[in-house]
Amino acid sequence: MATSPSSSAGFAQFKLEPDDIRGIAALLARWFRFQPSEIEELDVVRFVEWGEDAGEQIRREYKSD
Repeated sequence: MATSPSSSAGFAQFKLEPDDIRGIAALLARWFRFQPSEIEELDVVRFVEWGEDAGEQIRREYKSD
């Protein structure tokens, strides 16, 4: 997946590939039940933040101890 935009290097180092975008959109639709129109309305920063939030929640929920 893409490098986080919150890194100290800023957006100069940030790159989303088409597969990343599709994957994040699918994750938001499945995990948070976002509608396609809601996903389309997100700006890039919020889109990535929601994707990171979903990833973190999934890791916590399915963490094996």
